[in-house]
Amino acid sequence: VGIGLSEAAAAGLDAVATTIRHWSRTRSYPGSQPLWVRLVAERGSGRLLGGQLVGAEGAALRSDVLVPLVQAGTPVRVLAEDMDLLYNPPV
Repeated sequence: VGIGLSEAAAAGLDAVATTIRHWSRTRSYPGSQPLWVRLVAERGSGRLLGGQLVGAEGAALRSDVLVPLVQAGTPVRVLAEDMDLLYNPPV
């Protein structure tokens, strides 16, 4: 979704990227798979420029969340702190 770090640099943007490894479901739930998330943001403003998700389960659906955020120029802080996304593992 959006642009990667090298594309941001080529466009003259001062960007930073980070990659984390997380899980597709809560790890206590059977079938949990690793999920890698890489986000690219503009340094200073924090504007989300792009993101990549790789994993065996749910990566594509999760990346759909990033599309409107990138298009709107949303700061990455909004994704980290202000978004309330549905997650309800079976009890």
